[in-house]
Amino acid sequence: MGPSSLTKLGDYVETWLQRRDKARICTCVLSKLDLQLNNRSKKLQVNCEWMCRKCVRALANDIENAFSAIKRFEIGVSPDSLNQSPPSHIHFYQVPAKRVLLETGLETTVEAFLISDYITVGQYDDFTKRSGYQTRAEKTPGEPTYFDNPIVSQFGKRLSQYLRAVYLCWGDVSAFCCFTRFRLPTETEWLAAAVPDFTRRISRDQFFEIIEKQAQKIAQKQTPSGLLFSDGYEFTSNCEQGRHVVRSGPIEALTVDWNQPEVVRRHRRLVSPDYREIHTGFRVVNESTA
Repeated sequence: MGPSSLTKLGDYVETWLQRRDKARICTCVLSKLDLQLNNRSKKLQVNCEWMCRKCVRALANDIENAFSAIKRFEIGVSPDSLNQSPPSHIHFYQVPAKRVLLETGLETTVEAFLISDYITVGQYDDFTKRSGYQTRAEKTPGEPTYFDNPIVSQFGKRLSQYLRAVYLCWGDVSAFCCFTRFRLPTETEWLAAAVPDFTRRISRDQFFEIIEKQAQKIAQKQTPSGLLFSDGYEFTSNCEQGRHVVRSGPIEALTVDWNQPEVVRRHRRLVSPDYREIHTGFRVVNESTA
């Protein structure tokens, strides 16, 4: 498939999404699709954050009818493999329903859900080997990747499998979600998981002590008795003005100055679709057994 054909298909899918959104056909989470040619499988790959099986099949059928010349394509996974089981090695934790307090002062209720610990280098590597997916960083000569970066080089290949997968952009994270049939947490879900008690207040010194203890657990590769959050950033599914929300806190409890503008700017960022760096990873939500 040439660049012009890919552009035409991209325009078609964009229109398909607009019609779908306007008609309110389904409430499954889907904010954008990312088209690319899979260099390993030689198939057109349509990556998405998450989409229900019914919508996946609907899009597959519409593409086949509108572009009869396209013989091989896949939406996250091959349409023939939609029933494949997600990886069993991703551990999920139950987060109970709770009221979540946002920095704006707004309170909202989050229903109970299942969320994973941060996705590791080994888990992301398993996804790329099974799917043939290549990250944006891999396609950019000289750029650090999730499996080859300054942090990984300190631990070696075996131990680095347990480190947080970083240097991933929005499209890379979305591809993982689409393939595994999981999704990113919303911003309020992320906060609900990171902050067990919204009524508790701690000092900044206590916050940094918590960060240090979490870092020690991660470095010692202890079997976690609960969710592990570090001082790095993580993707959420929220978007504002075409940019994606990443969070780094608060965690455990709210600091006394947690809603001050300078603190909010440290904990909450809006990033571009191509943003990827050494301190940003992600975790996923499992809706199948929540």
